[in-house]
Amino acid sequence: MLRVLASRVPQMVIVVLGTGFLAFSIMFILPGDVVTSILGEDYSPEAKAALRAELNLDQPFFVRYLTWLGNFFTGDFGTSLVPPRQPVSDMISRALLPTIEMLVLGLLFSILLGVTLAVISVASRSRAVDRIIQGVALVCSSVPGFVLGLLLLNLLAVRYRIVSPRGWVNPFSDGWGPNLIHILFPSIVLGLFLFPLLMRVFRSELVTQLDDEDYITLARLKGISASRLVFRHAVRNSSFGLLTVVGIDIARLIAGTVIIEQIFGIPGMGTLIRLSVTQHDTPAALASVTIVAIFVVVANFAIDMLYAILDPRVREATR
Repeated sequence: MLRVLASRVPQMVIVVLGTGFLAFSIMFILPGDVVTSILGEDYSPEAKAALRAELNLDQPFFVRYLTWLGNFFTGDFGTSLVPPRQPVSDMISRALLPTIEMLVLGLLFSILLGVTLAVISVASRSRAVDRIIQGVALVCSSVPGFVLGLLLLNLLAVRYRIVSPRGWVNPFSDGWGPNLIHILFPSIVLGLFLFPLLMRVFRSELVTQLDDEDYITLARLKGISASRLVFRHAVRNSSFGLLTVVGIDIARLIAGTVIIEQIFGIPGMGTLIRLSVTQHDTPAALASVTIVAIFVVVANFAIDMLYAILDPRVREATR
């Protein structure tokens, strides 16, 4: 474990620093100016110069970057440049909860659906069932997430009024019931876009276990039923490939939230990043993107640790 920590922590720091520098560079070269967002189109050169000095936008590139970097790693995320000028930490704290809730529910739904359909496909031994499942997965992976979300939103929320169409309800102030009514449908849409890859990898792992592994052959010779072989043996030993896909899907999940939050009007991190970039609100954009990068690298590191916990071979190799 210590060897893994010694090798991975510097890599994680480099990734976070690189992401922060890249985001800062993009915000620096983007066309437009936050001064125009604040003052409008009609302003004097003196007013522009005074506002740029007030917001520290007249400093050189590296001076601004190093100042932001030092403040960020001491816990000071700065103040939003766009009125009302509020602390960026407050903006992020409000945006984190809906995004994390949607990520967790979407990931759980995609895993549950992917694993269930993979097991049904393999255990049924029916070519017709397998083709239907593969077809559903192909449709969900081929249709862009925003198109799938709009179609389901129009069908289930507008036409039949089965689900709540837009918005997010804070569970701590308004209760978990209304919260789940609003967040469950966007989470399912997010999971539908992600489950096909999970299902294909897990199905492939199951087939490999059932066809090529000696312990499965021995279990068959002992007369163990096919369902018990799948559920008691093959599923457990096929979970390592699933962990890898989950690690990859975390980044795709976060990218998907940017679109899903816009469709369903959820005030999460995706919405915050979009608004801060379009308004040239550099402190809010940089802090949001960097925190998302930290979340991704920490989640992937946690999955690596799960490998070491679940697989003795990995645990021995990391000692």
